[in-house]
Amino acid sequence: MLLSRPVTNLKGQKLFGGAIGFDKEETGGVETTRFDIAPKIGFFLADDLEIGASAGFSQTEINNAKTTTYGVSPYARKYWMPEARFMPFAQGDVLLGWGEDANDDTEFAWGLNIRPGFMYRFSKRVAFDTTVGRFGYNNRGGDNNEDYGVRLDLREVRLGVVVFF
Repeated sequence: MLLSRPVTNLKGQKLFGGAIGFDKEETGGVETTRFDIAPKIGFFLADDLEIGASAGFSQTEINNAKTTTYGVSPYARKYWMPEARFMPFAQGDVLLGWGEDANDDTEFAWGLNIRPGFMYRFSKRVAFDTTVGRFGYNNRGGDNNEDYGVRLDLREVRLGVVVFF
């Protein structure tokens, strides 16, 4: 049942997982492709509060010019309905890393974001995890590679699986 009680409490639980993202867009002769992968580890301070960090790799290609970003992103999540299998959340995260552009120039990358999402626990050990948008700012190395605002589209969906241990 979608909202039935899980078999364990969350406080003190650790999790390992990750997410991937991919999108491709063509607008006005400009083709943009982006791929992200981000393994993560987390810890529940309380049944409704998780802290953790993800490490990541992101590659964006715009008309055959690639920008690659590597980094770490500490996060905190507040869950609603932590006693249910379907657990909506709000996540705040910080991006810290470095980016390399098509000219092999390296620049610092950073960002601040709030992301809505949900976790669905299939069992006491395995869950589906997703974020479905964001509100915030990212600078992936320089003034010409920044974005900010509210996004609730497929470019900001991250799908993942987590394992509790």
